[in-house]
Parts: sequence; structure tokens; C-alpha cells
Amino acid sequence: MAMTNDAKNYMLDQRFGTGASSGSYLCLHSADPTTTVATANGNEIAGGSPAYARKQINFAAAATGSKALAASVVFDIQAGDSFGWYSISKTGTAGAGTQADFCGGNTLAAAEGAYGSQGTYTITALSISI
Repeated sequence: MAMTNDAKNYMLDQRFGTGASSGSYLCLHSADPTTTVATANGNEIAGGSPAYARKQINFAAAATGSKALAASVVFDIQAGDSFGWYSISKTGTAGAGTQADFCGGNTLAAAEGAYGSQGTYTITALSISI
């Protein structure tokens, strides 16, 4: 049985919400977080001043079986950090959570080499599809 876009949209909106009610957090990683929380927690970047922190995602309503960010996400990055992957978690605290909190991950559009000094990184587009 194939799912309709209406069914896909419903599932995406139920799990990931819309606007500030998403209850999901975006995380950055120095290596592929794969599908296990142990791996994801082990390679999530950290540190800096201001310190890196997971960011809550604000999603637009799902359409045609896909859900996209409603607003850009800005991370603080410490000098020396490099990363090329992201994950989505239900937990806002880095290193916390269980397998049920880990929603998956993927590569960023372009990997970021080591930052020469404290800086920021902005994700302007990201989507989830069923």
C-alpha cells in the first residue's frame, strides 16, 4: 500500500510539529552519527565561548510528504572544530538521551574545515521526507 501525501504530511507534522513546538533539536558532528545514539553522542562537537549547543528546530507545516525548516539555525563553533554531518534529536542536551531520542542524521551540503577562531555556522535549509 502506498501512502498518500496527506498521510505523510500528518505523520511528519505529528512527530516534528510546526514552529517553535517542534520538540526536535539539530546537532553537528565531526563524523557520521549513523543510527545509534552512542555514535552520535561520541562525535558531536562541543566547547567554545560562547559554547556550542544543540538548537531547537522550527519547521514549517509539511507539504507533499516533506517538511522544511521555517527559520535558519545558527550555531556557535569553537576554534579548531570541523564538521560535516548533522543529526536530529528529541533531547536538547548534548551527550544526553537514549536511542529513542535519536531521529537520524545525514551529511551537510558541504563539510566545514577546522575553524581558525571562534565563529558561527548557519544552516539555512534542511528538509525531512517520507
